[in-house]
Amino acid sequence: MPKTTRKIKNKKSLLLLIIFGAITVVACFVLFKTIFTSKKVIDTEEQFAWENPLKDIEDLSQTAGTHRPPEPKAKPAEISQAKTMALTPCERVSGALVDFFSYLKKQKYIAAYEIKEPLLEYSNKLVIKLLNNPPIINEGTDDLFTVLKNTAHFYRVLGHKDISLIKDILTYEQADIEHLMGIFWEWSQIGPTCDSNKIQMNFPLPKLYEYTGFFLNTLGGQSYLFRRDSNMRVLIKYYCVLILDQAVTASINKYNIDEISTLDSVIDQIKNADGLENQEQYLANLMNIKTRISTTR
Repeated sequence: MPKTTRKIKNKKSLLLLIIFGAITVVACFVLFKTIFTSKKVIDTEEQFAWENPLKDIEDLSQTAGTHRPPEPKAKPAEISQAKTMALTPCERVSGALVDFFSYLKKQKYIAAYEIKEPLLEYSNKLVIKLLNNPPIINEGTDDLFTVLKNTAHFYRVLGHKDISLIKDILTYEQADIEHLMGIFWEWSQIGPTCDSNKIQMNFPLPKLYEYTGFFLNTLGGQSYLFRRDSNMRVLIKYYCVLILDQAVTASINKYNIDEISTLDSVIDQIKNADGLENQEQYLANLMNIKTRISTTR
């Protein structure tokens, strides 16, 4: 009897254990669904909110008008250009010349010449020396003595040191020569009307005309041009045409240089030039002269 009773109790205990285990499993399942699943939903919503571009747009639309973006600041180049445009032509051109000679003075190849005085003043003395000692120009055919003398004209007037200095400037500053020639041309036109204590360099038309005749109408001048590179050669001829046009207008074309044929020749040379930054402007200026000549002369 006692053996039979113990067996029944063991069966009841096993049943209770099974029921308790089932209840535990169900409780764990419910907790998982209510706590962990809801957290996953929240995390998903947060991720969507981070990645959702519409949310940013909505936030901006709500604050529009309260926070304005800062006004863009002007770039340094724009400020410099604005300042340049505010200058008078005299201030702009004289300032460019002063800046150029200040820049040159700092270059090592210039320092090697041991020029004691300010480079601008020294250069002005060279200009005066050249203008006061023009080359020989014969209205007829150049004789051998004149050709030889004109071929060595710059060396005779300036000497070895200054010729070497000028050659070095043309070599080291080759990339800016076209721009610099334009600056010097502008100053030759407006300099006499400018009240400037910084630039005392003057280019009187009659003296410039002498060098125009030299380059355009003598074998010595032509020989000099052929020793320069093609762009330098055509630029010198271009400015010679501008000077010649002014000389004809002022009735001082004493060497009777043919303006029309010279003009047509230089127009063709500029058209065929390669690497001139302001090529179109040069052609426009020359064509304006040609049009004016054909209607007024």
